[in-house]
Amino acid sequence: MDSEAHAVRREPTGDHERSRIEEKMASSNRYVCAVLEESRESLDRLNWFTLPVVKRHLLALVEEIQTLVNRMEAALYDKHDYEEVREECKKTEAKLEKLTEEKKNLAKEKKALKLQTKALKGKVQSLEARLEELKEVIESKVPNYLEIYLNSTNGALAEEDDSNVEVSQ
Repeated sequence: MDSEAHAVRREPTGDHERSRIEEKMASSNRYVCAVLEESRESLDRLNWFTLPVVKRHLLALVEEIQTLVNRMEAALYDKHDYEEVREECKKTEAKLEKLTEEKKNLAKEKKALKLQTKALKGKVQSLEARLEELKEVIESKVPNYLEIYLNSTNGALAEEDDSNVEVSQ
């Protein structure tokens, strides 16, 4: 008899209850409070005849609550991460501005150093040319001094001058 009453009672409300549950769960914009309110209503309807249906319904509601709470936690973490990333972005932008300014200053300094290098290369070349001229003058005059000395001594070096003669370049 209990099974007959259960079977009779279960069929008409079971399909209706199941379709109502599916409709509520299909709406994706539910709040946790609404799901908790529905679970409270389901607990109020709990009796021996509706126990299997209410049990399934409560299990589905608990899963839905878990899903909604997981989404809330994920949103909180995302918000926290967003703030951290935003602060890091501000710091990075400040560093970028500083480095850009430093790059500009270094480019100016590089340009000035290139001009100085060109000027110094010109000076070095002119000094090298002057050095070559002086070497030629010295080389052309040293043999003349030696010839003059040898001519004045009739081609012989004095004995006392042997120790004093030094060859320098």
